Amino acid sequence: MGKEEKCVKKYLKFIIIIALVIILSTAAYIAVDRSKTSEETQKSQEGVVDLCGFDTDDIKNMTVTTQDGTYEFKFEDSLWSWADEDNAPFDCSTVSLTLIANAMSDLTSTKIVAENADNLSKYGFDNPVTISCKTSDGKEYSIELGSKNPTGDSYYVKKSGENTVYAVSSSTGDSLNVQKDALKNNYLIDVFISELRKIKLERHGELIFDVEKDDSGVWQIIAPIKEMTPDYTKISSYSDLIVRANAAAFIEENPSDLSKYGLDNPSYVLNASTDEEDVEVIFGNESEDISGGIYTLIKSAKLQEVMVFYKSNISFLEADTMSIVDPKIYGYNLRKISDIDLVLDGQNVKLSMDSDNDEYSFNGTVIDDTERINLYTEFVQSFNMMQIAGTETDYSNENQTPALEINYTLKDGSAFTTAYYYDEGSDRYYLFKNDTYTGTYVSSDSIKNIKAAYAGILNRASE
Repeated sequence: MGKEEKCVKKYLKFIIIIALVIILSTAAYIAVDRSKTSEETQKSQEGVVDLCGFDTDDIKNMTVTTQDGTYEFKFEDSLWSWADEDNAPFDCSTVSLTLIANAMSDLTSTKIVAENADNLSKYGFDNPVTISCKTSDGKEYSIELGSKNPTGDSYYVKKSGENTVYAVSSSTGDSLNVQKDALKNNYLIDVFISELRKIKLERHGELIFDVEKDDSGVWQIIAPIKEMTPDYTKISSYSDLIVRANAAAFIEENPSDLSKYGLDNPSYVLNASTDEEDVEVIFGNESEDISGGIYTLIKSAKLQEVMVFYKSNISFLEADTMSIVDPKIYGYNLRKISDIDLVLDGQNVKLSMDSDNDEYSFNGTVIDDTERINLYTEFVQSFNMMQIAGTETDYSNENQTPALEINYTLKDGSAFTTAYYYDEGSDRYYLFKNDTYTGTYVSSDSIKNIKAAYAGILNRASE
């Protein structure tokens, strides 16, 4: 056999193999296609029909028509908003609109109820909820949702413009069966917790707390107490409750008579601000119809509406001023302190310290033995770690001399003063920082502990 003949046979063999592959692939494709067609036909015969199908990211607009009216929304930058924001009748709920869009994007029937039905009213289509979605490629998907079936396990639905009635699961239907209130934003304050810049709470006309963030984004107490370190964890907890709370029910839009809800003389008033807006929320009487609820009026530029919120979800309303304060008065590490000058019951006390080199002095006397160093440390900690016992905004120190005054000088050169004024009637010592009344006080026991520690170091230092 010649070389050319061998080449020809190899070539023919290759051609035959390729042909067989093509034949087998074609047969497999036909089989799969027939199987797919058969499966689709079977599903269609069983009533499983894809009523809508699209990617939710491709949505551009959605129109919802209820018995209250027609509402048009747009989807931009992954957020829902009104198509015409200048004429928005209320704040819309991005959560509700997202749930509607998700249900529409993959809407499949469970069965065909009636083909070309001639009496649509018996399925609830005389007053349906109509939802239309337009996608970026120009396609429009529109359905009408009727009533629930007698057993309550599904809803009747049909494509707009057609008369074939389908059934969808009750859970899917619940997502689509929206009325006006379901489209409203039901959050107490609809912002991210990081956006809050200021929170103010009043209870029965009394200011409970007023806090705001400084330029670096750190919470500071503005009133009713001053010069005190906030309890950052507690303020963060209250902020979280404020942005998470949502209404249990909508009661009345633009109410003409606030007195019937107790909102003319509110129990609580909450003011919250972001860089973009200020929101005022007032709370009135407990709800007559919803157990554990309280009538609430949210004031915004678009709408004033009475809602009901569960008090358990807005527990910050029962906060007291003390709860937002770090109870430690000073608490500086001894290694940061250079000198402390005290006036205790008219006696001057001078402390100097170099903690890095373990050098201490008490009224000029060097403290170098272990026992006296321990007494020295105990004395400093008795006032340095003192904590407030409560808050009291109504106090004046006019014509009084402090029972205890402490002047700190830190190693960085800064100085700080605390002074305590005794009130015999209340048996309290009221705290001033840098000549400013803080609105707080300490117990008489705290001062007694300081005096006892002072007596201990005084006796030992004089030996």
